[in-house]
Amino acid sequence: MAYYADLSPCLDYAGKNPGILAIGWLEAGLAFPTGPVPLSFYKKLQSLFAQPWRPPAMTWGVHQCSLCQFDGPSGNVNLFVPSGAAIYVASSLAVHYIGCHHYLPPASFVSAVLSCPDQSGMQFMKLLLQSGGKSLLPRSG
Repeated sequence: MAYYADLSPCLDYAGKNPGILAIGWLEAGLAFPTGPVPLSFYKKLQSLFAQPWRPPAMTWGVHQCSLCQFDGPSGNVNLFVPSGAAIYVASSLAVHYIGCHHYLPPASFVSAVLSCPDQSGMQFMKLLLQSGGKSLLPRSG
């Protein structure tokens, strides 16, 4: 799995938009913040991952948790959460890291998740564009 420090430009997308910031790209042997998170945040994050908005034709392959001692879960879906000022891209394992390894995401990401509209609706697309997400959309014409 690729490691990115929280709030650093997510390089696979940052070439198109430096305002796309990594969240929850953890790796064994590298320190990360831990602590409690609000249950409302955790539940909302789970619901966003259930049917996330995805940029067209972008995949990074399957990632497996290297923090688990044996048989860590794997995933291949990234979550895009616009805040108005930035777009956070969370690892497909963020929910697992929070629930099992006590990972504490940055407060700005927690706020963005709690206020994120339904990712299938027009409000989400407006917020994505307001946050600088035009480079993530398919080109027309």
